[in-house]
Amino acid sequence: MVSGRAGGPRPDGRADAPDILAPVLLEKQLPEEREYDFLVGRVIGAAALRRARAEAVRCGVATHEALLALGLVSPAAYVSALAQALGARVAGSDAVFDAKTARDGPREGPRDGPGLDEAELRATIAGTPHRVLCAEGRAPGALRRRVAALQACGVRVALATRARGDAALDEARRSERLDRAVNDLLRRRPADSAGGAMVWPWQRGAAALAAVLIAGGLTLAPDTAIVALTATTVLPFLCVVLLRLCALREVVLASRGPARREVPAPPSLTDAELPFYSVLVPLFREAGVVPRLVRSLQALDYPRAKLEALLVLEASDAETRAALLRLRLPPGFRTVIVPDAAPRTKPKALNYALPLARGEYVVVYDAEDRPQPDQLRRALETFRSGPPQLGCVQARLNIYNPCSSWFTRQFALEYSALFDAILPALARLGLPVPLGGTSNHFRRETLVAAGGWDPFNVTEDADLGFRLARRGLCTAVLASTTWEEAPVSFG
Repeated sequence: MVSGRAGGPRPDGRADAPDILAPVLLEKQLPEEREYDFLVGRVIGAAALRRARAEAVRCGVATHEALLALGLVSPAAYVSALAQALGARVAGSDAVFDAKTARDGPREGPRDGPGLDEAELRATIAGTPHRVLCAEGRAPGALRRRVAALQACGVRVALATRARGDAALDEARRSERLDRAVNDLLRRRPADSAGGAMVWPWQRGAAALAAVLIAGGLTLAPDTAIVALTATTVLPFLCVVLLRLCALREVVLASRGPARREVPAPPSLTDAELPFYSVLVPLFREAGVVPRLVRSLQALDYPRAKLEALLVLEASDAETRAALLRLRLPPGFRTVIVPDAAPRTKPKALNYALPLARGEYVVVYDAEDRPQPDQLRRALETFRSGPPQLGCVQARLNIYNPCSSWFTRQFALEYSALFDAILPALARLGLPVPLGGTSNHFRRETLVAAGGWDPFNVTEDADLGFRLARRGLCTAVLASTTWEEAPVSFG
């Protein structure tokens, strides 16, 4: 929400400090604090700026990041005021971006010269070439120096919102990103992808040998062959039973509380120490639950300026896209449109969105999820206290409508057995953990190094858990629950 002019009424009925007091209040500020004075009296009042500064100090972010995260100013209003203060244009819908520059990608360059740096693009505005800078990427003082350096070299400068720059980059790189989302794992590690050979030569040979042995055994010694087949069939079931007994033992030991010595939790991170976190939510035909999803994510106990939610939509899903447009997403939420191409799977959508995420840590949620508010903080504490080879933190899942029908009660029983007993037992025993489809927390660098998700695998979550294990990484199960909705009937 954009605040009114200084001295004007606010939505809560109170008034900001009058305009006449703003210069007096701002005179006492340090030089680095006064770089946002251009907003006072134009876009926000002095009280709103003081509030944003306090939030910025508490969270360890720049003042404009706090302003935008709190909704005290909209990105468009901030860019417009900053462009006027710096003597630059605004790169709006009339800007035609240089596709080659965008395809080549942001490159590292000198900060104080006319070179292209990682936050700049080239565009034509009103028939004139401009260098476009992301207004939200740097503090006004740093932007002022960069704009002055460019203008001294005769370069015309324009400012754009992050959303406008992201849209230009996405348009230029769409085919490249789509190809990487679909084929990157298959190209780099074909043995890890279900898109490669489904049956390897040794598997064909083993199957042929087994068929010959079974046929020969049933022909020459049928009684012995049947006993051997029965024993072979029973062995996998015996392993399942042993695993569940181990899980039961873990549950019993955990229920004894003081009988087990737990490692003390590390001290909690302050808001200023928290890293940036990205939430990925793949959506497909979920228009009915979008408002509830946004409320659930807004309830997360995490600094707004260090949290983003990427709602990942299929290009063909017009219904959900329309629902999001009607909703007017709050600050920190943005949509990612996945081009319509095969395979049309959740892992492909996640792979497409991952390069757009800014967070050092990433978590995946489903549309109907209701994570406990402190889950992100608790996942970070688990990463901090865990071993260096900790690759994923899996939160527990359960059903919030178990009493709706017999069907939902079966779901609740299954979820409780899997996430409260079996997966924690696997984690404690050091065995590979088949991840659930949601509430998986990763370090971004770990996820990228593992190749992301396999777009050709319909059980991409469990597959990723085993690929992490092959890389020598382990998974921890977090005692924090994400509540999901179970279908109430078979239909």
